[in-house]
Amino acid sequence: MFTRFTSMLHNAVDALSPEVSILEQFKYHWKCITQYLVDTDNNKISVESTIIPYHMAQMLNVLQEEERMNKNTGPAMEFMLQQKILETLQTLGCADCPAGMKRQVLHFFTNLLGKTKQQILPHVNVHKPVIKMIKTCGIVKAAPTESEEVQFLLQVSSKLKQDSQLVNFFLQVYKIYSKESAENSSTTTSLNNEREQPEYSLVDALLALTKSEDSRVAIKACEGLLLCSSIAEDRAAHVIVLYTAFCERMADQLSKLFKSLPAVIDPADLNQLTATWGFDLEDQMVSSFPGKRQLIAFLSWLDYINQLSLEAHPLVTRALASSIRERFILTAIEPGLSQTSEPCAITVTAILTRCLKLITSHVLAHEFADILLGTDQNPETEGCSSPHKLRRLIIQRVNHLSDQLAVESLRLFNALLHLSYQPIIETLIIRNFKQRKSISNITPNKIETVTENSNELAINALNFGNSNDEKEFDSQQLANKHLINHDECFHLCDYEYDEKKSKVIENENEVVTLDSDESKDESVCSRNEERYLTQGDFLDEVSIGTFNKRKVEKTVNGFLLLLPDALKSSDVSTETSYESYLRDAHKQCQQRALQTKLYQWPTIKDCSDDNLDVSDVQFYEGSFLRTILQRLQRILDQPYDINLEITSVLSLIAQYRHPYLHEFLFDTGFVKETVFTPYKILQKVCYDLKIRAQSVPNFSSTLIAMRRKLSGNFEHDNCACVIVLEEFCKELAAIAFVKATVDYSFNTSL
Repeated sequence: MFTRFTSMLHNAVDALSPEVSILEQFKYHWKCITQYLVDTDNNKISVESTIIPYHMAQMLNVLQEEERMNKNTGPAMEFMLQQKILETLQTLGCADCPAGMKRQVLHFFTNLLGKTKQQILPHVNVHKPVIKMIKTCGIVKAAPTESEEVQFLLQVSSKLKQDSQLVNFFLQVYKIYSKESAENSSTTTSLNNEREQPEYSLVDALLALTKSEDSRVAIKACEGLLLCSSIAEDRAAHVIVLYTAFCERMADQLSKLFKSLPAVIDPADLNQLTATWGFDLEDQMVSSFPGKRQLIAFLSWLDYINQLSLEAHPLVTRALASSIRERFILTAIEPGLSQTSEPCAITVTAILTRCLKLITSHVLAHEFADILLGTDQNPETEGCSSPHKLRRLIIQRVNHLSDQLAVESLRLFNALLHLSYQPIIETLIIRNFKQRKSISNITPNKIETVTENSNELAINALNFGNSNDEKEFDSQQLANKHLINHDECFHLCDYEYDEKKSKVIENENEVVTLDSDESKDESVCSRNEERYLTQGDFLDEVSIGTFNKRKVEKTVNGFLLLLPDALKSSDVSTETSYESYLRDAHKQCQQRALQTKLYQWPTIKDCSDDNLDVSDVQFYEGSFLRTILQRLQRILDQPYDINLEITSVLSLIAQYRHPYLHEFLFDTGFVKETVFTPYKILQKVCYDLKIRAQSVPNFSSTLIAMRRKLSGNFEHDNCACVIVLEEFCKELAAIAFVKATVDYSFNTSL
């Protein structure tokens, strides 16, 4: 009540008094404050009950009005600087006299720095009291002025970010003397034992406020640290790394939040959760589960660290990544992955996968990859296990008896391969493809002959479904001849079949009778003809230079024709057509091309000019790729989730633009007999599937029903693996086609 009456009285006086200058107005308000402090002995009165807040606000208004009128520093600002008014206010704020004065001073400093357009921080009578005020922030835990403190610190950080040279005013250096210098009377010895101890009080205060129980204060403190760490000044970055606890605090907090998580979390709950630092909003679409809040806090902090790594000064980024490695990955992640408890290992693997999906910083990806996979870039030797225990462990878990652990391990590798960090793909796969060891020695003339013959077979095979019932035998015989010719010309099958399987392949007159609809077969094959012609027309347009149209057609149709039409179900769905896979493959291959554009891999032209004789060189695809191919070999006997992850990993690998790897994955004609490729494995799987299908009544109808169930998220059975196989073949064909045309476009543009 008293404050309101006082304000009304002053307003009345101002209205009746004659017009005075800006300087006189400023002096008047400052004199009112000082006079009150001199005349009042009762320090227990709250500052809100006095005239001080009103006159401080009026001083700010006068300064803003002066700047608006003069567009420059005026007499009122000069008076404030000459009289060291900020020093006086800072002293009153530190003493908090009268009670609540610190809040008023912080508010005054924040508004002065934020609303003044002129750069006043370089003035000694500004940055000195500001530094002293900074040192009072964050000292008292849960202080009533936390909100004002963090606003003030954030404003200072913003000013330093705008002009990085100003940060040198805030890096104070103190002389530290060792005990030897104190005990030794020699002046020379004393000088030699003297060293500098820089202090960055702004960062220290912000670090203290990140521990605030008020989440809004903690978030603003994190914003201030993000600004301070990204200042483009080497000396400031050096002080942050060596003389503050910034990096250690960030890593320790991440480790603390990780250890607060429950030992077992359902991976499905974990994958549905989204978290972003700075937003404390609970996802209403995700049902509550034990540890949800802790998981959100952990992922939010990791997202903040990732943002720091992207924006901070390079010195700070490297030091932060090193701290994350030493204080989080080695102390929390590595022991968690290595534990023998299966449910706990599943949880840690799922959390790690979630972390890798969140990370976009190359430096952080480097640390995670080095710990998980090692740094060895030399080709692997078959029969020799990797000396890197953690790498060996997670690769072995792909073949683990626990399906859930195998699924999470596959998802982990999928996340690793998506990271834009070259050593990941190098140490997992590419180091075993530095030479064309998988290709047999065939002269160019033989290559052209084999390609032409295989192309004719592929074109004829596309017309299987056009025959009527009387010609059904001829169609089946042609299909069997097609498979046998592939086996003879390209050595596509090196497996030993049991007696029952061999009889089916050798007996060309035997017809596999399945429950199929004639009209369905005709529609499927007419689409196949149209698809082939469309691709052929497009390839005619781009078949210039070193582009091999026949080779591309042979590769694409080789995958499309692996699975007989009678074993396909995609004719009932347009969403999974080959054309849709072409659209997806174009986008995915462009992403991989962007990801690997700086990788110094050989080009297709280098590949064509490579005449290295590797006929006697043993090829080993590496432990990781062999494990993946072993899983692919068991696709008919594995759970649906594992098959999805296996095909997802292989399709991702197929998108990479390394020419030697491409030959291994897609070249259906010139791979050594002893080398097992995805094409060979898929062909054997299709043979097995044809045999099994004979024992299933109404197989085609069952297959179509299964596709509908999977589309509706119903429970699945063993037929689901056939659908996965069918879609995987179309996906590989689409990737092969897109990579060929994109490679051509990239090469001609160079």
